[in-house]
Amino acid sequence: MIASRLYQTIATAFLIIGLSAAAVLAQEPETVQTFDTGEVTLSYELTGSGEPLVLIHGYTHNKRSWNLQMNALTDRFLVLRYDRRGWGASSGHADVSADPKDLALLLDHLDISSAHIVGHSQGGYVALSFAMNYPDMVDRLVLFGAAPPAGFGVPWTGPDSFPSNMPQIAQNHGLDSVATILFTHPIARGFSDGTEGAKLASEMWESYDGDDLLDPRQPSGDTPAPSVEKLPNIDSPTLVITGEMEMPYFQLVAEAYNYAIPNSERVTILGGGHAAHLQQPERFNAELFRFLKE
Repeated sequence: MIASRLYQTIATAFLIIGLSAAAVLAQEPETVQTFDTGEVTLSYELTGSGEPLVLIHGYTHNKRSWNLQMNALTDRFLVLRYDRRGWGASSGHADVSADPKDLALLLDHLDISSAHIVGHSQGGYVALSFAMNYPDMVDRLVLFGAAPPAGFGVPWTGPDSFPSNMPQIAQNHGLDSVATILFTHPIARGFSDGTEGAKLASEMWESYDGDDLLDPRQPSGDTPAPSVEKLPNIDSPTLVITGEMEMPYFQLVAEAYNYAIPNSERVTILGGGHAAHLQQPERFNAELFRFLKE
């Protein structure tokens, strides 16, 4: 229930960092390719050389979410970033329970037997699910601002929680009304006007069609949901990243991940919030690179 509500609402808060971007992604760059899973067509980009590294974007975002990481990573890693089904240039309807299967199929298609897996926000939940369901395909795991697993048990009802009726608000009054409600929400802490990260987040919001709110659907259940009980079974070295200004609830979730996953460590990105990779990219990249190259 907590995770489901999070998936339906978290992205709308990115309106805060600006709705004035004039144009968005008219055309994909030449390096972008597509892969047909048999159910959906995934848009992806594979660049660089070295150990395989997968970057999984968060809710309302797309593969461009990692633009500020690419220069730092592609000299040492073979970086795969892709649009999850229903987001960006990929087809289908958003479905976090199908995302791990999609990624496994994409890696098989690319002849990648295992990789480092990095996930942000809802993408962190997907990364966790992938690690639990495809453990042999995960070398190192990075959970960044990740949503809680099933059975977490602590309700998200504090001052940093979201309204539970966001789909109804979007359907009855439009996404602008949702933005108004969330304009001062703590999820936006850490952005600075005029920065490259703020512009990128604004552009990604402009390309978000709100389909998951306007036409919500139940997850397919293609992949078993990650659960609290299985956290101790994760044997991949794991890094839990949290922005200094992250919401209290997500700080609690991060602490639980660090506590329950045996071979894990937790770092805090100073000056960053829920989207620290866009707000403090140099600090974020340094921690990510350090962990992956240990």
